[in-house]
Amino acid sequence: MQTVIEKLMEPDLILWSFPLYYFNVPGILKNLIDRQLPMSLPFMSTRQDGYGSGSHEARYDMEVKRHVLISTWRPFQVLCKR
Repeated sequence: MQTVIEKLMEPDLILWSFPLYYFNVPGILKNLIDRQLPMSLPFMSTRQDGYGSGSHEARYDMEVKRHVLISTWRPFQVLCKR
């Protein structure tokens, strides 16, 4: 996982693109997200910026990182009409 974390630290922009399955991300992507936990410190800190009451601080400088999320889905009604 260390190799994946190093690759995530290289770019300034990370594009997340995936189909939406049963209102969640695909299992492989969920595993990747869960395994990024080492990128955060293990203790909670209070937030003063208005985005909730607390969060985990990042181990790495993530200030310049930007994320773009693209997701597709197909409504259940369309699938039933086949």
